[in-house]
Amino acid sequence: MQTSWRWPSDLDEAVALVASGGTAVGGGAALLSVALAPKLGQLAVDLAAVLPAGVDRGVIGAGTTVEQLATDPTVLRDWPAIAAAAAATATPQVRRVATLGGTLGARLPTSDMFAAMAAHGCLVRMRGAAATTTEVPVVDYLRAPPGPHVVLGVRPTLPGPGTHRRFALRVGPSPAIAVVAGVRAGDVVRLFAGAVGHTAAPLPFAGRSAPSVDLMRSDGRGSADYRHRLVGVLCAEVLAAVGADT
Repeated sequence: MQTSWRWPSDLDEAVALVASGGTAVGGGAALLSVALAPKLGQLAVDLAAVLPAGVDRGVIGAGTTVEQLATDPTVLRDWPAIAAAAAATATPQVRRVATLGGTLGARLPTSDMFAAMAAHGCLVRMRGAAATTTEVPVVDYLRAPPGPHVVLGVRPTLPGPGTHRRFALRVGPSPAIAVVAGVRAGDVVRLFAGAVGHTAAPLPFAGRSAPSVDLMRSDGRGSADYRHRLVGVLCAEVLAAVGADT
């Protein structure tokens, strides 16, 4: 099947094309992957020219690359867990191309980013039909089925000391088997486990008690019990890093 490409001139046209069945394409990083190549269908909608990028009034634009997330001074200062997760994502070549919006749209269960976004209380900002703009918590966004909308960016609501830890089968760029991100707000640390559940949505938990093993998946890269134990180890590292290890 041949794919037809469209380059919308504004967000309203982009939403209309996606609502008509088009596949949204952000930075196009997935197009470079044989293993993760997306199913574009008959219509692909290139959003690169219409998506906001960078940090503006507390919102990280969907067109921001993963490399920019890892190095932006505002992200490093206010939302360090997101910066750390971005720095651990894929290869430098992919980070230069992949975008925040594309990462959210792909909903890969092995993503490093989603636990950190949840820990910083990110709301996903979307443009839907009739030019309506809405915000939903990132966990709710990832749990819901994809809809006819365009992601504009995310708005982190919880700044503060935070970090991200991951475990993979090898050193260097490799899909995570387990991820933990945490952000300290006073005496409380918001903790989320990523890359362990049955969907891309990260799992919240408190203290050193990892989410129930029943919520974790087993696959060829690790059992649910293995992931459960990994989360416990990564959690201890996160708590120590944010000064809450006692």
